Amino acid sequence: MHRRSFHAAALTAMFGPAAAATAAFPAPAGWVGAAWRGGQAVVVACYEWFMSLHQPPHAGTGEEGAQEPAPRGQLSGLLDQLEGALDAVNFWRVPEKKETMWRNIRATLVRARLNVQEIATWRGLVKALRGE
Repeated sequence: MHRRSFHAAALTAMFGPAAAATAAFPAPAGWVGAAWRGGQAVVVACYEWFMSLHQPPHAGTGEEGAQEPAPRGQLSGLLDQLEGALDAVNFWRVPEKKETMWRNIRATLVRARLNVQEIATWRGLVKALRGE
């Protein structure tokens, strides 16, 4: 066994995998530096997650026109098709709740700012669920 792998195995046994990772990627810092790098990694990961929540869903994908939402008529057609499919399977078991539930579903799809391809995918999904 090489000295480095033995060292990493011993660190893992004594202090857990973080210690072995620090040993595998040595840097001119002691344990305080390793903890600081771990803290920085958490901060960067949280920042990236936060930024992904506040960017359009297609930003940077390179798809032509991906950031442009579909025309209102296409979204309206999808919503009509979806509502008809939900009516057909008696999704609205409590008629008094239909208006609120449908408003929530509609708001979710409108807020998503679906593009033309996504509308087509949703329409295909609804059509497949109806068995057409």
